[in-house]
Amino acid sequence: MSLHASIMNLPCAPEVGMDASQLLAFKMGHKQARHAAAELSLVVEAQNEALHGALSRLLKSDKGIASATDAELLEAENNVGVDILVREQAASVLQARTALVGR
Repeated sequence: MSLHASIMNLPCAPEVGMDASQLLAFKMGHKQARHAAAELSLVVEAQNEALHGALSRLLKSDKGIASATDAELLEAENNVGVDILVREQAASVLQARTALVGR
């Protein structure tokens, strides 16, 4: 199940003893929060897919991941949505560039 679907399916669990107006407010707030969080998850998932696609294309190109900018590599290294191998390769290239600049 996607993160979006998981958020949309979060159960509403009002506290026992709420009167009718409190229960209605609770349910409305729960619905608004679920929808807002689910929309944010779609944005993050789209960004992760775009980044993963771009990095995959770099890995498959003649130039490889070494042709990525430092900003792209930093984003890949710190993005938990990206494949661990890609994150490790991004970190390795950044480390090598840092070592070259330091010389």
